[in-house]
Amino acid sequence: MNLPKLRSVSLGAAEAALVALTLAATAGLGRVVEGAWLVPVGVAVVVAHLTVLLARRTNRPLWIAALLTAVVGSVTTVWLAVPGATTVGIPTTGTLTAVVDAVEAAWASFRTDVAPVGLQPGFVIVLTVAVFIIAFLADWAAFRLWSLTEAVVPATTLFVFIVLVGGESSSIWPATLFIAALAAFLFTHHQARLAASQRWLTPSGGVQVFHLFPAALLVVAAVVLATVVGPNLPGASDPPLLDWADQGGDNQRVTVSPMVDIRSRLVDQSDQLLFTVTTTTPSYWRLTSLETFDDGIWKSSGTYVTADGLLPAEMPPVGESEAIEQRFDMIALSAVWLPAAWQPVAVEAPSPVRWHAASGTLMVDNETDDSDGLSYRIRSQLPEPDLALLQQVPLTPNPAVGDTYVQLPADLTPVAQRVAREVTSGARTPYEASRALQDWFLSEFTYDLTVPAGHDGDAINAFLARRSGYCEQFAGTFAVMARTLGLPARVAVGFTPGEPAPNDPGTFEVRGLHAHAWPEVWIEGVGWIAFEPTPGRGAPGAEAWTGQPAQQQGGPIAPADTPTTVPAPTGDTPGALPPDPLPQPDDGQALSPDAPQDPASPTTSCLSPLVLVLIVLAVAGGYIALVRGARSLVWRRRHRDPTPDGRTLSAWADVSDALASAGVPRAATETTDAYARRASDQFPTLADDITTVAHHADEVVFSSGLPTPETAATAQRCSARVQTSSAA
Repeated sequence: MNLPKLRSVSLGAAEAALVALTLAATAGLGRVVEGAWLVPVGVAVVVAHLTVLLARRTNRPLWIAALLTAVVGSVTTVWLAVPGATTVGIPTTGTLTAVVDAVEAAWASFRTDVAPVGLQPGFVIVLTVAVFIIAFLADWAAFRLWSLTEAVVPATTLFVFIVLVGGESSSIWPATLFIAALAAFLFTHHQARLAASQRWLTPSGGVQVFHLFPAALLVVAAVVLATVVGPNLPGASDPPLLDWADQGGDNQRVTVSPMVDIRSRLVDQSDQLLFTVTTTTPSYWRLTSLETFDDGIWKSSGTYVTADGLLPAEMPPVGESEAIEQRFDMIALSAVWLPAAWQPVAVEAPSPVRWHAASGTLMVDNETDDSDGLSYRIRSQLPEPDLALLQQVPLTPNPAVGDTYVQLPADLTPVAQRVAREVTSGARTPYEASRALQDWFLSEFTYDLTVPAGHDGDAINAFLARRSGYCEQFAGTFAVMARTLGLPARVAVGFTPGEPAPNDPGTFEVRGLHAHAWPEVWIEGVGWIAFEPTPGRGAPGAEAWTGQPAQQQGGPIAPADTPTTVPAPTGDTPGALPPDPLPQPDDGQALSPDAPQDPASPTTSCLSPLVLVLIVLAVAGGYIALVRGARSLVWRRRHRDPTPDGRTLSAWADVSDALASAGVPRAATETTDAYARRASDQFPTLADDITTVAHHADEVVFSSGLPTPETAATAQRCSARVQTSSAA
């Protein structure tokens, strides 16, 4: 193989290895996000590296390469994440708004949910931007500076980040793949550098790579041992000596799904008073929502944050909403949940409580067994979505809430999907499909507490066949059928408003018979909308879109007879609250995820995703500026000597740096003359300038009285031309 071809092949192999290294760094993303992330991330990696490669191979300056990377990265990000926000693929004025909204939604989910979280357009945006930054920095360091350390830092940083925030699934194979890709890049990059020197070729034209094989074999052996033997060594599965994921407290709590408790409350605790609510407006008192349907049960998981005052919202209420206040006096709920009207935006309690924004759930802290005896206040914004808007919103292939809410259990039979398609055959929008499902249940099914319990695939089929059941079966089956149509859905659990207290206007008594479950459907651009498929039930304030009057077990729901404000409990009441008003944002809406919080809240350290992106860009720019500044400092120190000798040697040092940055570094064993001749072969148009500067530099070292000021000036002019042309 001739030298030019060998250099081309070696460089191409190193470039391909760098692409593989970035891909390997993303291999563990399945521990962070759920869904089809592989295709968009893989496309972003390939496009990003091709962009910076073409810019470099066409000898574009670094700033042109950075600008091109930014433009291509922006367009690629939009195409992969929010293609619907473009016009025939061209970004419009609304594209930026869509990008910001998607990133904010993903950030809220990332802060409150336990990894892996559902893949959302916002996550695709962040990952794509990160990939383009990584590709630019890595390519610049690897093939412009020819520095191995800086070249592997970007991908390694991404890999470590994924390991730190990833879920509990195994990281062995992603780590193995990354180490193998790292070794391949180190090997090929070393070959590419050797190919730039004459040391690479033996006098017979053979390639001297045999001395690299022992190192490669050691790397392969280490990877195999770490992958196969390491996990099986004694103590490998023991708890770590230092748990880096420990946040200084027990933040985990395992509770029974509230769906398991509904039937027993309806049957065994029907008359037991669980809590009272003093409010300006009756509503469904929501405990939590369940997004995962697995092993025949609806359940939820997430990371809760300490809540006091304004609540960070996953999605601030959209459109019109009614602000209501509630005071809850818990009596015998015997659960960790704290009921509230949807969507809670502020809370005040005498002891710490916990908040999960994605599900809209409040619960007592980990040191408290249950909520019995607690009094607290809530401000909520009851959504009042515009019916005309609901009827127009189309189905979104990539909903902002992610794929978690459309996942179905593996044991689900085709019956539910077939029936769902038949019932909604004439529906054109998510709202019309949801309303068709609801009305079908209300017209074709009856309410019955005596039927067998259960939620799995067989229980759903039995429920659809007998056409009778109780609320959790209506809600769970509705959610499953909605998901078969591609509609994001979940099950909310709580209570209907209850009955007005005989001697306390404005206070509702909530008993076991008021336990309830209902489905919620995600309507893009509007939010979570509650539907009511259970006969004899209807949420107050939802009549406009459900078509059902406010009703519960026992008949219609009586309106509240109360002043416009909710009094706080008296000072003699255990757990009493002060009469101070609840805090509220200036615009009366729920707090966005990046809004200011109470300084005592753990969420104050979370930054806006846009701020984080700016920080990443600033760090990248600072890194480039630092390297450039270091080079400038070296150049200034090099040019301090004003004598002809100093000026000539500085000119040759500048030429050597320029040639190294252009891919022709000087070998350790090369003389000045040999290096100049080899570099001249690579840059024929600069051959005269290179050899002239090299000759004058040798004169300084080996001759006496040379060079003269005139020859030093000539060396500097030649050096300037080499620097300008080699960087072009």
